[in-house]
Amino acid sequence: MKKNILIFLVIMSFISVSYAKSDTVVYGGFVPSILYQAGTTAQILVGGGAGVNPVWTTSTGTGAPVRAAGPTLTGSPIALFGVGNYLLFDGRTTPHTGLDGLVKVQLTSAATNNRALDIDTIGTSTTGVIQYGTLNTLVHHTVLTGTNHTMYGDYTGVTKDQADTSVGTTTIYGKYVTAANTGSTDAGTKNTYGGWFTATGDTAGTSTAYGIYAAATGADTNWAGYFNGNTNTTGTATINSAVITGGSNTFNVTNGSASLDVAAGAAVNIDASLNVTAATTLDEAVAMSSKAPKETPTLVTPVLGVATATSINKVTITQPATGATLTIADGKTLGYEEGTWTPNFVGTDIVFTLGQHAGLYTKIGNVVYIWGWIEASATATGTLANSVTITGLPFTSLNNARALGLVRPTNQSIINYPASGLELLMRVNSNSTVISLVWTRDNANVLVVTGTDLVDAAVILYFSGFYIAA
Repeated sequence: MKKNILIFLVIMSFISVSYAKSDTVVYGGFVPSILYQAGTTAQILVGGGAGVNPVWTTSTGTGAPVRAAGPTLTGSPIALFGVGNYLLFDGRTTPHTGLDGLVKVQLTSAATNNRALDIDTIGTSTTGVIQYGTLNTLVHHTVLTGTNHTMYGDYTGVTKDQADTSVGTTTIYGKYVTAANTGSTDAGTKNTYGGWFTATGDTAGTSTAYGIYAAATGADTNWAGYFNGNTNTTGTATINSAVITGGSNTFNVTNGSASLDVAAGAAVNIDASLNVTAATTLDEAVAMSSKAPKETPTLVTPVLGVATATSINKVTITQPATGATLTIADGKTLGYEEGTWTPNFVGTDIVFTLGQHAGLYTKIGNVVYIWGWIEASATATGTLANSVTITGLPFTSLNNARALGLVRPTNQSIINYPASGLELLMRVNSNSTVISLVWTRDNANVLVVTGTDLVDAAVILYFSGFYIAA
């Protein structure tokens, strides 16, 4: 049984193709039609060269025969393939040792918008669509030996190295990729990726995996990556230097476990404003400009050093609202502190039973302001003729006999005044943490307060004052 076969031997050194009756091969403007007897299972159709018709022959090797030299085309061949037909270049049966690969395309372009290889794919399927314009995979299953191995799944390069005299803009793309997903009218999920990159490394040896590795050098301005749109990083971003330019650009650290860590020796320079939102603290030294923070930072008491030829030995704190200036003298510190203390009646061999007895203090610099109250709950016992003091001051007073602290009663009840006593005087003596209690007298020395004066179970003494701390 005879079968009409059209033969087209023009693309490679040797191509053996068999077409159905409906297929057409156009070569050089004419349609050759050669009638052949069907070959056997063991035969293949082999081209005979210029002026010689192809013939059926028996294959003697494991692959197709190879021509010594390829034909030269004088026209543009067109191959029309039927449904399910394809052109196969098979170089797997015998390992390929050539350096030019299985298909080599070379072109010297003298025209604008020319292509060495032009692949155009049109998709017409409508359900379960998975389509590739090009599909390129490199698989290596052989164990590597020796050192220094490099594999490229896709290697693309562009070189322009002449002294151009053209004007205007010259743009070179090593790879230009676009993706458009528009025009849909349904409500499904639409994901569009201009590029999708993954890298899976091995933990053996010293391993580093780069999803994207980019470098840019040599130009006036070099961008290894330039993004026009939002950028999302789910892992850790290590940045040697980051510049956020003007306009509406911002740098946000979102809620949750996100944080901005500045290593030792590094700095965050803020030329505009620093917005610190609620539940945020500044726990390190922060150099502020004239712009006031939204939250009040925690201040640390400054420690003044020794003056040198290049340093100052005083600190000036200016309050922007009023312009008031506070200057601290050499060797001094500025501090503010609040707290509590516990006052007690104490006398040798005297037992006092107290109910409410407590105190507050505020220390600004070395000046201590105190408030206290003592209420007895039972009659005092013991050697009541002995003197009584109040103990428990929060700070030791200055060691200066002429700089005594002044304390005055603000409320007192059921205290036994002696016959010659005029007023209850309370003072903080030099280098002490107790308050002395004495009675002033007319034209006579003071008398100390004794247990007899404070013996009653209903004694109440409230007081306040201040003294200089050491």
